[in-house]
Amino acid sequence: MKQPQRKRPGRESSNTGNPPLRKQPPLKKQGGGRRGRVSAAVPAGQIELPRTAAQRRRRNRIPFTFPTQTVLGIITSPRWISLAVLVVMVYFLQLLATRSDFYLRYIPVEGLVSIPADEIVATSGLAGRHVFAVDPNVAARRIAEMPGIVSASVTLKWPNRVNISIVEDTPIAVWMTPDQSFWINEQGQLLPARIDVPGLIHIRSENTRGLIGVPAKEEAESAGPAADDGEAEDIEEEVAETPPPKTSGAVPTDILLGALILQKLQPNGTTLLSLNYHPSNGLSYQDERGWPVFLGTGTDMRQKLTIYRAIVDDLLTQGITPQYVSVTNKEKPFFMAAR
Repeated sequence: MKQPQRKRPGRESSNTGNPPLRKQPPLKKQGGGRRGRVSAAVPAGQIELPRTAAQRRRRNRIPFTFPTQTVLGIITSPRWISLAVLVVMVYFLQLLATRSDFYLRYIPVEGLVSIPADEIVATSGLAGRHVFAVDPNVAARRIAEMPGIVSASVTLKWPNRVNISIVEDTPIAVWMTPDQSFWINEQGQLLPARIDVPGLIHIRSENTRGLIGVPAKEEAESAGPAADDGEAEDIEEEVAETPPPKTSGAVPTDILLGALILQKLQPNGTTLLSLNYHPSNGLSYQDERGWPVFLGTGTDMRQKLTIYRAIVDDLLTQGITPQYVSVTNKEKPFFMAAR
């Protein structure tokens, strides 16, 4: 009996639609086959082996490539740009706040005549201040408010240069009391006397309260000369008629003009630099021959001096030495003879 023949898988699969399996060709004994193919040997002389570890590291080192795109992305990012600007601004602010080059250390003052420069600088408030923390207009206004200053200007220059220019009110006389001295400007205003200006006439007041609010009778009692008999009555009447000078930071015009005229009318080219003032007798000075001369106030000093010199010449001719001579009232001059 014949046994049934077994079908090969390949052929059986052909009936099902699958491709048939291919039989692998036999391997050849010596090269030529794909699985048994062996590469040719490389001669030992062509292989270079690194001799040291440094050479091996260099051989195995991975080449570095600069991340250009990443860096450009960071640089051009708005956030990084804002951060860089902020850092730069903080640095410059710190530089401006700490560097001494931006502080006002040297402050020159132009136009000084009699006021010390230290007083001007102290009033301005600029010394030691930061250049960005000062207002030149405010400083100029403070200086202009000082007594004796007509105008002032302040100029700032980078980085720490400042210049102050002032125009002073020139004094023409000095008013002196036992406690304090004042300058008198052309308007008769009293200003603080800061330094001694040569060539100015000095008017000394015997009253400790100066010219403000002094009753006439009180001043008459403390007056230097006093007339005898009828002459004394004339003086008392004249004092009662003449009210005490009213000044509030200023010298009356008749006193100031009278003093300036007397300074110019001295004989032999001499300069009168010292006068006394009393409300009852006005202006007076000490004659070089030893007696005081009372001339009152006003602009008629030339006539009063003429009368005084005529009286003195007549007295000396008679051999009389006066104790004092008063021409306060040029219509009624009088004198007292020395005993």
